[in-house]
Amino acid sequence: MASPQKTDLETNVMERLNSAARRIRQLEESIRSVRDHLKSLENDFLKQKEERISFKKDFEKKEEQIKIAVTNLDVELKNINRKLRKTALKRELQELESLVSIFNPLKSTFVTKNEVKKMLDEYMEGGLK
Repeated sequence: MASPQKTDLETNVMERLNSAARRIRQLEESIRSVRDHLKSLENDFLKQKEERISFKKDFEKKEEQIKIAVTNLDVELKNINRKLRKTALKRELQELESLVSIFNPLKSTFVTKNEVKKMLDEYMEGGLK
């Protein structure tokens, strides 16, 4: 039979071994938890990195589209300005309108050749008297 001292020693060693095993399991669980947390953080970081890259590409694409649109607007404005320079100003149109109204045969009165001869004859006769 085993001596009581040996049994107490064995019990004490077994308790220590069990306690150490429990602490090791707890540490392993903590390490596993930390690894899972780090993995989760790493995945979140990679996801955010991909989103930033995607956002940057979309932004650059939109920026290029805006540059093209501004360039097209600039070209169109130059075309409009060139066409506007070729068009008459309001003042010029008013001058043309007044000239047209002066020479408009519907508003102007013309004298025939016979009427001019008659007026000259009357003037000559009246002027000699």
